[in-house]
Amino acid sequence: MEERWQRRSGLFWEKHSVGLSWCRCYGGVRVDISSGSLLSLTAVSGSPTTAILSAQLSQLRAGFDQLDTLRSEEGELAAACEQVALEESRILADSDATEAQSVKRLVECRAKKDIRNQRLITHRKRIAGCVDVVMFDIGQLLRRNLSNLAYALLRARQDRIQKLFDSTLGNAADHGLPVTTQDLTQRSRPVLALQGLYNSIGRDGHKDPADELAELRSEVPRRWQSELRAVIEVESKA
Repeated sequence: MEERWQRRSGLFWEKHSVGLSWCRCYGGVRVDISSGSLLSLTAVSGSPTTAILSAQLSQLRAGFDQLDTLRSEEGELAAACEQVALEESRILADSDATEAQSVKRLVECRAKKDIRNQRLITHRKRIAGCVDVVMFDIGQLLRRNLSNLAYALLRARQDRIQKLFDSTLGNAADHGLPVTTQDLTQRSRPVLALQGLYNSIGRDGHKDPADELAELRSEVPRRWQSELRAVIEVESKA
């Protein structure tokens, strides 16, 4: 099937073997305007696909593995610093050694202390850099991609259910209900469920870095991805 895309006021046309159909694209989810059905999930305009999200989740896991390794090494470096500090105290407290012996040992000990302390400082900078990569370069992008996909699916579902209510009830003059079909759409259970998922993902994450890291480390992002996959499957069949 030959496909060509052209942007026009937020709409896209798609050429099929049977002709043209107008589509609207919400973050890569193509929705057939005539039927309201979800056509497919693509990478239109850089929008995330489930494969991209899976890759980002793997990167996130690898980032936390590296962070755990760095923090383990930090403990070893900190212990080495404590050890040399105790050694310095013992040298200073040793009244049996001659002055020359104490000076020689102290010079060597303090040089070792300076080196170990500097290595610990440098290592902690590496940890801070790794935290930034996990939170911003990987985590923030992942969260926003999940949020974009959830929003795209939400709009596709709203369009589908709106068309269902419109075709079933007609306009306000026909059905005489005290609510509009738009209100019914927004209050429908499928829309509310997906709206709740979209809200729970959020775009900006937690203000507290510790809370953000904790959520990114947990199984929550993978659960979001799993729930979005389920939505894609439902909307694709609707």
